[in-house]
Parts: sequence; structure tokens; C-alpha cells
Amino acid sequence: FNPDGSIKWTFTSGNWVDCTPAISSDGTIYVGSWDNKVYAINSDNGSKIWEYETNSYVIASPSLGADGKVYVGSKDSIFYAFESNGSVAWEYFAGQPISSSAALGQDGTIYFGDENGTFHAVNPDGSSKWTYEVEDVADTNKSILSSSALDLSGNIYFGSGNGNCYSITDNGQSASLNWSFPTSDRVDASPVLGINDEVFFVSRDGYLRSLST
Repeated sequence: FNPDGSIKWTFTSGNWVDCTPAISSDGTIYVGSWDNKVYAINSDNGSKIWEYETNSYVIASPSLGADGKVYVGSKDSIFYAFESNGSVAWEYFAGQPISSSAALGQDGTIYFGDENGTFHAVNPDGSSKWTYEVEDVADTNKSILSSSALDLSGNIYFGSGNGNCYSITDNGQSASLNWSFPTSDRVDASPVLGINDEVFFVSRDGYLRSLST
């Protein structure tokens, strides 16, 4: 849209677009679709720069690295790193569908969850750094659908379909649990960090919570 609300252009993909687009410093828009594709779009005129077809829906939002790479997972259980020209830099097989958008650490580590409750930390070269599994809770599933929040101390915050919000620490070779906070329904939205050592998150039980980190 133009600033006055008039339509500047439209771009049509082959199916629903559920993810939030990412915009690079050069104005390129990256977005996924239920047509299984990741698109790069010119923000000036809406023309397609490139597309890449995965093997399933792309509903996670792309994340942009400081080196210009585009990171996004697909429901085909593969996490992709693209160069800005659309070539695949590497693929990481998560083993389960990915709906979670990636968060990028200061050291370039890529963090995301999968739909079976495994939280992944991936090195910038596409190799696995570590994985962390959330626990089983009766009558729930463990899916991690939201993007995680990262603080400056190396702590990672994310929610799960098992009803918990988690804080874990990246120890380099593994992750350790700081705490988990139980709610009475799914935590699918992304936690947000406040300015006073607090983390905010919502649960499907209807509550917005603020916790001390």
C-alpha cells in the first residue's frame, strides 16, 4: 500500500499467505505460501524476483541473516537457507514439519521449533548445534508453532502446545532448562521481552502473563 492507503501493487501466489513477510535492506520482500513456495518480490512494483518450491506448505515467516541469507522452514520438515539470489545455501532436515519462524542469535545460531516438540539450534553452516525436547503433557501435543525470543544473556523463550512457556539457555554443545511455566492451554504465540527483565506471553486459556525472566 501507498502511505495514503491506496494500492501500490498486488502479487498473487498460488494459495493462502499466512506468514509475515520479511523485508531486506535492499527492499526485497520474502514470503512463503500454502502453494509450497518461497517468493522474493520487488517491493517497488510487486514483480517476482525468484521463487523456490519446497515439498509442502510454507507458513513460517522468513528470517534475514546479517550476511544476507534468508532462513525459513517448511512443513516438508526441511529448514532452508537461501542466498539472496534464490540459490539454496544449505538444507537442514528437522524430521518434523516446521511452522515456527526462526530467531537468529548474535553469533549466527538459528533457533526454531518443530511440530513434535523439538527445539532446534542450527549453526550458520547448517549443521546441528543441539536439540531440546519439551516434555509430554497428557491430552496435549508438544508442537512449537511460535518464534522464540532471545535475550542478551543467551536465554531463549518459547511456547509449546503442551501449555508451557519455556526459558532455556544455549550452552554451546547443549541446552539447559532455566524454567517452564504451565498454563491450562496451548502457548502458540511468540513471547515478547520487556525492558524490566520480564517476558510477556499469551495462552489459549485467555490470559496474557508477565513473568520475571
